[in-house]
Amino acid sequence: MAALLMLGILSACSAVEDGQEDMVILEQDEEKISYNLAVARYGDVLLTQNVNGVFEELVGEEVFFPVAGKPVSKVYVRTGDHVKKGQLLVELADHELMRQKKTYEYQIARNETLLGYTQINEDYEISALWLQYLYQSGQTDKEMENLKDRVKEVQQQYQYLREDYQDAINLNQMRLEQAEKELAEDKLYAGVSGTVTWIQDGLDFSVSQKDTGIMKIGNDEDRLFVIQGTKYLSLFEDGDSFEVEVTAGDYAGIYQLAPYQRGKWEENGTMTFSLEGEYGVIPKGTLGKILFVLDCRENVLNLPLAAVHRADGKAFVYCLREDNIREMKWVETGLYGDSRVEIISGLEEGERVVLR
Repeated sequence: MAALLMLGILSACSAVEDGQEDMVILEQDEEKISYNLAVARYGDVLLTQNVNGVFEELVGEEVFFPVAGKPVSKVYVRTGDHVKKGQLLVELADHELMRQKKTYEYQIARNETLLGYTQINEDYEISALWLQYLYQSGQTDKEMENLKDRVKEVQQQYQYLREDYQDAINLNQMRLEQAEKELAEDKLYAGVSGTVTWIQDGLDFSVSQKDTGIMKIGNDEDRLFVIQGTKYLSLFEDGDSFEVEVTAGDYAGIYQLAPYQRGKWEENGTMTFSLEGEYGVIPKGTLGKILFVLDCRENVLNLPLAAVHRADGKAFVYCLREDNIREMKWVETGLYGDSRVEIISGLEEGERVVLR
């Protein structure tokens, strides 16, 4: 899937689709014919997609176990407690994973220490070889060659040793990152701000069952941005954040969003997002749109869409000759953007073409 960029990173194509053309109006006095012309110029061509939605009330949130078979280590809230979005609610225990994490951390620290000593030990061994040559040999040419060979052997030996230590460090770092990722899944956080209205009986002494509801939080302030249908499902990656633009009313502005219960979008037939940051309560029914950049060509020769025509599957434009007579010219096109077309070949910068 092509990479998709949000409204907040449109600077990558900052000069695109600005709606301003290098327009020329040319009148032919004898026949009283006038043309609107556009000039082929370099700039950016941008293809975007607006996805519209509306802010709605978030009734509440049900908290589920993300994994199965782990004992509950600690429950941090009780029924009636008020929680804030992002607050830790429940933590699962995985003693074996914690033991592995500590082992990886120890092995990384140990190998880093040993790696640091390799240069000291190498220098010491090479110094010993030189002392032996200077004070315990006749310093002949043959003995000098032997010294050089021994020094190379020591250097090679320690190079291999350094590589072994570094490989061990890299391997344990990957294992540590995976362990930390799995341990992070053992912590359940509130997705909304509100009041805890229900907790599963005996939760403190239970063992997790995947996708089993264990807690409900009644929402008291948040809003969800809701897009009806899943037509644009492929545009949204799990975990990505997005920007929504509200263009009208007292709450006009740009707001940061994060996918909310991404795994249930297809089941519910809607795509939902929660607000990231402190914006206050946006009124229910407020309209907004998310702008996606589907494709972009930077600093390419381009023309307005209206200047490019097609026939028999090929693209062409009308140029003006020096005698102000229109002349058809075939061109090769690239990206068709929102208002401009990339011209790959057939025109030069500065050539004037007739707009439709």
